[in-house]
Parts: sequence; C-alpha cells; structure tokens
Amino acid sequence: MTLVKRSGALAVALATSLSFSACGSGSGPGPTPVSQPPAPQRTSLGSGSAPGLGVYPDDYLRVLITVAQAGTLELSADWTFASDSVGIFLGQGDCLNNLSCPNLGQNIGTSKPKALTVPNVQPGTYSFLIVNYGPRTESVSYQVFLTR
Repeated sequence: MTLVKRSGALAVALATSLSFSACGSGSGPGPTPVSQPPAPQRTSLGSGSAPGLGVYPDDYLRVLITVAQAGTLELSADWTFASDSVGIFLGQGDCLNNLSCPNLGQNIGTSKPKALTVPNVQPGTYSFLIVNYGPRTESVSYQVFLTR
C-alpha cells in the first residue's frame, strides 16, 4: 500500500511540475505543427467522341495519351446501344501498329459506361483503345484523367 501511495504522490508531483512548466512565459518550444499532405490533384488529359465506330476487327478507336507525371490514370467510355459489347484497354506505348503492346488493364462487356483505373502509371506514352464488339456501329465518347 505504501508503494501505491508513493506512485500516486509521484504522479501528482509530476503533473503539478508539468503544468507549471507549461505556464511559463512562452520561452519553451510550442507544439510541433502537423503538416497535411497535399490533396490529390485530378487533371483532365483529354476527352472526345467518335461517331460511327465500326465493329472490331475492322475498326477501333485509339487515343494516344502522354503522361508527364506519375499518378493514377482514370479512363472511361460510353456508347449509344446498351446491347452492344464495348471494351476499353490501356496499352503501354503507341499501340497503333502493335496491338500486342503490354496491356495494363481492360474492361469489356455490355454494362455501360466502362471505367478503368490504373494506379502507379509512370511518365510516358500510353494507348487508350476503345473496341466495339458489336453487333452494331456505335457512337462513343471518352474521358481521361490523371490523379496525382
């Protein structure tokens, strides 16, 4: 029991001493300010539309994207007819003549609109491909954002 009383007395003495030192003339260091990380910045890298997009493999839309800073790419596409199947893909590099370029992500099917988010994209050139699997010719619209 004596040990408990000493601990209690020691705690009161420490608390009193700390509160007095906090009441000084402001000569001690104040609280360290906590800096908040900057809020993510979302920047549009482009948008557009393509009326009359034919059925693959005869036709597809390729949008060349230049990324200047690392971040997360957000790609989206919408089209007219819900019964048509449309796919969106992100390829690394210029995929115009090489459709086997590295595929960084894809979203295929009839649910619309299509969206694709690809994190940790480094500066460079990318191909956003929109493919209409039909059965009809489509009008498509797209948007591309970079968040960093």
